[in-house]
Amino acid sequence: MYCDKTNVNVLSALLAASGVGEVVVCPGSRNGVLVHNFHLMAQRLDDFHVHQATDERSAAFMALGLTLARRRPAAVCVTSGSALLATIPAVAEAYYRDAPLLVISADRPPQMIGQLDGQTIVQQGALRPYTETFQLDEPTTDADTTWLRQTVSRALAILTSSGGRPAHINVPISEPLFSFSTPHLPSIQPIRLHQPQTARPLPEELIKAIKTARLPMLVMGHMDCGERVGEWVRQIDLNRSLLAVPDIVASVPLSRRMAAVERLPELADRLSPDLVIHIGGALTGKALKQKLRTTQDLRVWRIDPKGEMPNTFGALCGLVECAPQEALKQLAEEVTQYNETVCRLAEEMDRLSEDYRPQTPAEALMDQIAFSLKQIDSSPITLHLANSTTVRAMAPFIDGGARRILCNRGVNGIEGSVSVAAGYSLAAEGLSLLVTGDLSFFYDQNALWTEELDGRLRIVVMNDGHGGIFDRLPGLSASPASSCFIAGSHHATAEGTAETFGLTYKRTNCHNTALANNLAWLLTVESPRPVVLEVKMT
Repeated sequence: MYCDKTNVNVLSALLAASGVGEVVVCPGSRNGVLVHNFHLMAQRLDDFHVHQATDERSAAFMALGLTLARRRPAAVCVTSGSALLATIPAVAEAYYRDAPLLVISADRPPQMIGQLDGQTIVQQGALRPYTETFQLDEPTTDADTTWLRQTVSRALAILTSSGGRPAHINVPISEPLFSFSTPHLPSIQPIRLHQPQTARPLPEELIKAIKTARLPMLVMGHMDCGERVGEWVRQIDLNRSLLAVPDIVASVPLSRRMAAVERLPELADRLSPDLVIHIGGALTGKALKQKLRTTQDLRVWRIDPKGEMPNTFGALCGLVECAPQEALKQLAEEVTQYNETVCRLAEEMDRLSEDYRPQTPAEALMDQIAFSLKQIDSSPITLHLANSTTVRAMAPFIDGGARRILCNRGVNGIEGSVSVAAGYSLAAEGLSLLVTGDLSFFYDQNALWTEELDGRLRIVVMNDGHGGIFDRLPGLSASPASSCFIAGSHHATAEGTAETFGLTYKRTNCHNTALANNLAWLLTVESPRPVVLEVKMT
C-alpha cells in the first residue's frame, strides 16, 4: 500500500509518468513516506529505480551522475532541515552544466516553521539562485489537488527547459506520518510541455485532437500581437473547424461572441467543448471562464511564448511554448476540416451578438460611442478602455478587430489607465480615445499634468458617482458600508481637473438627446490640449 498523504501520492504518480526513473534517497523520518512510495514504485515499475546514500551532499552528486549517464532527469530525496542545504553544491554544479537534477525535500507544515521545532528551517527558496522552489502543500480541496498537478508539472518542465536546469520540490508533511492504506497511485499525467523550434510549432497530436474533437474551441484573452493575428483568426472562423471566442481585449475579430456568452446564460449552457486552445492573458468575461471550469472531460492546451502554465480552466493537459502568431497561422492553414457543431454555434453566437440591445445606462453609452466611431471609421483612432465597468460594458458593441483596443488587464486594476493612454498618444498615429469610469479617471488624473500632451488624446469620463462595478456584486448592497466605503461614492466632477490642467472640456448627460452630437464634437474638435467629455450617468 502507498502512503495516505495526497501530495506525496500525486508527486509519486507524476514522477512515474514523466520518466524520472532514478531517485537517490537519504535516511530521515519526515521524508519516510516519500521513500516508502519510491521503494514500492521500484518494485512495481520496470523503469523506476531507487538508490540509497546516507550523506545528502554525496547523494545529490550521485543523482547528478545518474542524470548524466541516463541523459534524463534524476532526483535526490532528503528529509527536512539542514539536509536540504547539503544539496546546494550539486545543484550549483547542475545549474552551470545545464543538467536536469531534481531535489525533493520533505518539510514541516508551514505553521511549524519558526516555532523552534526540530530539524525545521525555511526551505522555500533555500536553493536560490540556482533554482526556485515548487511548494506542494497538503491539499484540503479538489482545487488544491489540481494545483498540485500543475505545480509538479511546472517543476518537471523546468528540468528540461532552456537545455536543462535543476528544480526543487518541497513537500510539507504533517503528522501522523506513517499510514499506508492507499492501494493505487492516482491516475494522472503531467502537463506536457512542447518546445518546438520550427515555424509549425503545434505538435501533430494536437492537430489530430482538434480534427477529431466534438467541439474544439479557441479562447483568447488579453493580448496585443498585431494585425496579422486578426487575419488568421478570421480564417480560422471561416474554416468552421474551431469555434473562435476571443475577448474584447484580445483585440481581434469576433470578440462580441464572448460578450454574448457573458450576458446570455442560456448560451453559456449550450457551450460544452471537449477541447480548448487557450491563448493570451486575463479574460474580462467571467461566464465563459466559470462554464469551462465546470465542464466535464475538458482538455485544455495552452499556447504561451514564455512557457508558463496558467491553469485558468482547471483542465490543462498540454503547453506549447511558442508565439501566438505562429500557432494561429498554423491553425488557420492546417485545421480546415468542417465541423457542423462549430458552424451552428458560431452562427448562433453572431446572431445573438447582433440582436443584443443595451440593458444599462453604461451599455447605452458604449453603444453610442461604438456607433460614433463607425461614422469616422477612416480615421486612425486607438480605443483605450479603463477597468472595470467600462471594458465590460463596451464588449457587446464593438468588435475587437475593428480597431486597436488597449486595456490594462495585466492585473485588472484601475491604476494607470489615463497615463497609458496619455503616453500612447504621444507616439502613435491618429487619436487615442480613452473611455474611463470616474474612479479610474480621478485616481490617475496626474497624467494630465504633462505639458507635452496635446489634442491627440480624447477622453470620455463616465461619471456615475461611484465604482459602478460594485453594483454587479451579489449581496454587497446588504452592507451599510457598500456605497461610501467600498464603492467609493463621491460628488466630484472632471470640470475642475480640466481647468487645472488646461484641457478642453464639455459636460453632458447619458440621457441627453445631444449625446451623439457631443461625441462627434469630442472626436473632431480641434484642440491644442487633450479633450474631455464628461457624461453624467444619472
